Amino acid sequence: MNREKYEIKASSSFLRYEFDSIGKYGIIRKGIAFELINERENIYNLAFGDIDQVTKYINDDVISNNGDLPKVMATIIEAIFDFTNHFSDSFVFFKGLDKRRHYFYNRIIFDYYSIFSLSFNIFGMILDENEKISLKQSEIYRKDKEYDGFLIRRID
Repeated sequence: MNREKYEIKASSSFLRYEFDSIGKYGIIRKGIAFELINERENIYNLAFGDIDQVTKYINDDVISNNGDLPKVMATIIEAIFDFTNHFSDSFVFFKGLDKRRHYFYNRIIFDYYSIFSLSFNIFGMILDENEKISLKQSEIYRKDKEYDGFLIRRID
């Protein structure tokens, strides 16, 4: 994707990325982390949020609203590309933590499907809260359906 994005810094493990969001509230340090949540099926959860400067924890509950959302999203997509360059046989899982983010992720997949589908297999997920995230909850993404979450995997 040829969208403006921030420069990211990857950890040596390529499981964590950081960048600075620069907008109407100043500079906000952001983090993206990939955490293995299903070892058997090689599924990683994508977490994103502001980095607490004391604990270095990624707080995914905060909405900083710094006015640079398109650039932030392009940066997250860049991190996904980089992560899947290093972990090409892995699935990346993500979902919105609230209704606003849920709608937002559905909208991004819908709007950019033609671009994403060139590089990724995209699956929609219907989730059961008590069940571990697994491939059995997924189906090939359909644009006419809303999903609880998404799985993507780099096309070989």
